[in-house]
Amino acid sequence: MSIAKKVIAEIAQLAPGKLFGYLDLVSAKASPKAVSRTLSRLVKENKLKRFSKGQYYIPEKGITQPTLNPSSDEILQSIIYRGTKQIGYITGARLYNELGLTTQVPMVTTIAMERIRPKLDFGDFQIRFVRSRAPINKANVILLQYLDVLRNFQKIPDTTGEQVLSQIVLEIDMLGKSDISKIQKIAASYYNPATIAVLGLILSKIEIDILSLLKKSLNPLTTFKLAIGDADWREKYKWNIV
Repeated sequence: MSIAKKVIAEIAQLAPGKLFGYLDLVSAKASPKAVSRTLSRLVKENKLKRFSKGQYYIPEKGITQPTLNPSSDEILQSIIYRGTKQIGYITGARLYNELGLTTQVPMVTTIAMERIRPKLDFGDFQIRFVRSRAPINKANVILLQYLDVLRNFQKIPDTTGEQVLSQIVLEIDMLGKSDISKIQKIAASYYNPATIAVLGLILSKIEIDILSLLKKSLNPLTTFKLAIGDADWREKYKWNIV
């Protein structure tokens, strides 16, 4: 069987609207140039649509429906992953909604990446990019997301800062010992002092061992004016939160 026929056979197994790239095709490993030529030909014949460089999908037209484009989830996955390597993660308003911190469903999804890209607009679905504060890998993404929440806990809509912290306490309390150590090291190395102080407050509240580097990363003369009450957060003074 020719490479072209193998490629067509592989693509025929994919659902319309599903994004795929060279790395998803077994044939590409043996003959990448031949696969590239075949994909380009299928695009010219309107049997495939090119979504972005190296990424394609099968369009589908019905009598009563327009072309079936990739879903928002498919688009996000294609941006967040390069092959099996995670290179970005969801942050901002969509993250707050997914964590149950707010009921607001945003029109714009924010993705953190080490290299930012121009904003993407798909009509009713938009993506903006921000630079991640720390290197990204699949194992630390949830820790980066928690730290992003702590950095912006006072700005999350339809809730209060203290309600956000009360929910994040529960999430962080479920982390394993290794991740507790890792989130402190990431915060101390890459996040701003106020975020470090809030993380310290949370760890103090749930009585988890705190690494000395977390406290040492803060200037002892710096205070943080944050909307956190005394009643439920008596430990805040240990972290110069006033």
